[in-house]
Amino acid sequence: MRPLRLIAWALFVALVVLSVAAYDQLPSQIPMRMSLDGVPSKLVTRSWVSWMALPGVALLVQLLLDGLASILPRYPQLFNFSNKRRFLALPRELHAPVIAEMRLVLDVVALFVQGTMVFTQLLLWQAAVGSPIPTAGLAIPIGSIVLVPVVLLLSQRVDRAVERQEALHRGRSHAR
Repeated sequence: MRPLRLIAWALFVALVVLSVAAYDQLPSQIPMRMSLDGVPSKLVTRSWVSWMALPGVALLVQLLLDGLASILPRYPQLFNFSNKRRFLALPRELHAPVIAEMRLVLDVVALFVQGTMVFTQLLLWQAAVGSPIPTAGLAIPIGSIVLVPVVLLLSQRVDRAVERQEALHRGRSHAR
């Protein structure tokens, strides 16, 4: 398993362990949503379902991203990026380096999602036990804003990989 994917799964396991460990400390009403200043804006009755909803979503997202990464070699058209048409025009034997870059994008997104889920659950727990962290809720939208340029930079790596493979293909064609 690639290191970033392994770290994302480790964060998911930490999320589950922390959520299970924190459950007995929760009051009868727990926050399901918070405002940016850390104040709960929606409370629900404490239950395993309500408290473990976030880890459930985290698992689904991780499985979706891992699943997509695993089927990319067979279905590379599922990944959208600016040079997709040029990539799909390349012979299949030249796809692997580009697919590796696509997987890197998916692994970074998974890592960000899992980190965000852990952080969010910690914020919900802090708010539930009566010690919300003021302005900590701002970290989530700010993190999302930071993720956009990171994904764009990684997408450029995918585009450059396509260009390298096209050059390799042209070189092979001219050598014949």
